[in-house]
Amino acid sequence: SYMQFLLDDIGEGPGRSGPEYVAAMALDALGRTDEVIAALERAVATEAHPLAHVALAGFASDRGDAHEAARLLRAGRVSDQQGPGAELWAELEPFLRRPKVTAGRNDRCPCGSGRKYKVCHLGKEVHPASDRAAWLYRKAMRYTCAHAGEMLAAQVGAALDAAEGGHQLLMTLLGSELLSDVTLHEGGVWAQFLAGRAHLLPDDEANLAAQWALVDRSVFELEGPEGDRWRARDVRTGDRVMLGKVHGEAMRPGVLLIGRPLPVDDALQPFGGMMPMGQALLDHAIDVLDGGDAEQVAALIGSCMRRHG
Repeated sequence: SYMQFLLDDIGEGPGRSGPEYVAAMALDALGRTDEVIAALERAVATEAHPLAHVALAGFASDRGDAHEAARLLRAGRVSDQQGPGAELWAELEPFLRRPKVTAGRNDRCPCGSGRKYKVCHLGKEVHPASDRAAWLYRKAMRYTCAHAGEMLAAQVGAALDAAEGGHQLLMTLLGSELLSDVTLHEGGVWAQFLAGRAHLLPDDEANLAAQWALVDRSVFELEGPEGDRWRARDVRTGDRVMLGKVHGEAMRPGVLLIGRPLPVDDALQPFGGMMPMGQALLDHAIDVLDGGDAEQVAALIGSCMRRHG
């Protein structure tokens, strides 16, 4: 290819990392993930290139290797306070700590191998899939921000128009996972994420991601608290569900919430957020959600913000 011709012309050693990074980004736009990783590995092998280190650390995070991702960020002198690597550092931080030991040294390993814990998983413990679910969602969000910026901007614009908001609301929408999740699901980016990253994910996360791809957005009516969770009814299906981590002063029985909470163990977790919705919007909301158009869903969320802003 022309890009490879240019890289060959540059030769090896210092100065090559920048062109390798540019080549990696071009390959990423084409969905050629394994070639992207190879180009980034060549980029960081010769000299520190913060953007290349951040990108390669992102792939290590996708594989579930938080320690390798952190090593790459340190090698690239990437700050955890600001800049392109700050959000990735925040994504990794909970998983840099070793998981709890789950058995005695001479006990049978909980993984079911039949071997003693000390020769099987001692020192190689893995955080439970339920704990890694939020990490998986952040991986998908990171992919969305990197690969669907124009689509996300369209959802933000549709919501802003419907909310009749100004600059302050624009800033809120730009930082909201509500619209990123619309881009991810109704916008079809989840399928792209699976196509480009599922083979990198740990097997249990890949299976969970495939399950989440089938979950549609809905409206939920809160019925009552149960510990730190809420019993709710899915208005579209009539199913009774348990919502985890739903908080706020407006949370009380009878409140309607629009969102796409995702199944983790025995509850639905609202990783992408949930928005209170007035009863007057219910019929319109059901029609919009049945249609599944991303910009219309974004406009619906904007309408909810206008009525509850």
